[in-house]
Amino acid sequence: MKVFAVVVTYNRLELLKKALSALKRQTRPLDEILVVNNGCTDGTAGWLGEQTGVTVITQENIGGSGGFWRGMKEAYGRGADYIWCMDDDVHPYDDCLERLLNAMPDGGGVVAPMRLYGGKETVTGGECKHFNLSNPFMSLKRDATLDDICRCDAVMDVEAIAFEGPMFSRNVVDSVGLPEKGLFIFWDDTEYSYRAFSRGFTVRYVKAARLYKEDLRPKGLSSAVRRSWKYPYMVRNEAFFVCRYGASAWFKAVYVARLFFRYVFGIIRHIFMRDSKYTLDDIGIVVRSIKDGCLGKLIKY
Repeated sequence: MKVFAVVVTYNRLELLKKALSALKRQTRPLDEILVVNNGCTDGTAGWLGEQTGVTVITQENIGGSGGFWRGMKEAYGRGADYIWCMDDDVHPYDDCLERLLNAMPDGGGVVAPMRLYGGKETVTGGECKHFNLSNPFMSLKRDATLDDICRCDAVMDVEAIAFEGPMFSRNVVDSVGLPEKGLFIFWDDTEYSYRAFSRGFTVRYVKAARLYKEDLRPKGLSSAVRRSWKYPYMVRNEAFFVCRYGASAWFKAVYVARLFFRYVFGIIRHIFMRDSKYTLDDIGIVVRSIKDGCLGKLIKY
């Protein structure tokens, strides 16, 4: 049985060092560690070139989705039976892999660890208990809450997870293929794990398997003057997910229309607040992003 780890990194060398150190300490040794260097410019390439026990794949920066697409493709091609995926800002506890393997369903599937900010605070928001794909006037996702996590005994079956420590069995890739590399950032993990779920695979959250997550959340009030470069991907990829998995044409049309107005009203509110985060040009960006998502046009912005 071959287990490969795939780590996607971009300009966070010090965090990457912690992640690789943790992977090499696993009580169940990994058969190979693949690091996808997404075009780092901070000295990561040079440092990786000096390491042993690590296979490096270098490519241009095509986002986290492109990194996981490439890493999983390489691991699958090298004969991995299980592929363990993570970003560079997480590092697993020493027995994390062993516990994930123990919780893997007999028929294969997806297992994901509990994530802890700074090793203490449980991370929520990545695990989706249920998707609503039929009523456009209700929330699309019902994420697992802290209460859900506390109440489950050892494992909790969900419909989607985050790309922060999940492990996929080989037959998942056989059945559903690879992640959508063009999503770049946001929804790539949700879409891929839900794709596996929709094909009948179990997607499982494992409380006993733990992952330390660096707490990179902004502290205090944001001082950003301009809106984040990431938001067109958020808009486009949500529209893409809805148009791919929505239960009916009516649901897709109404949900996408509400998505458009949600973002436009938010932009207008910021314009009236005069906080300089958004301009009228951003409405055009929302229109383009939603159109691209509905058409499946997954390009880098």
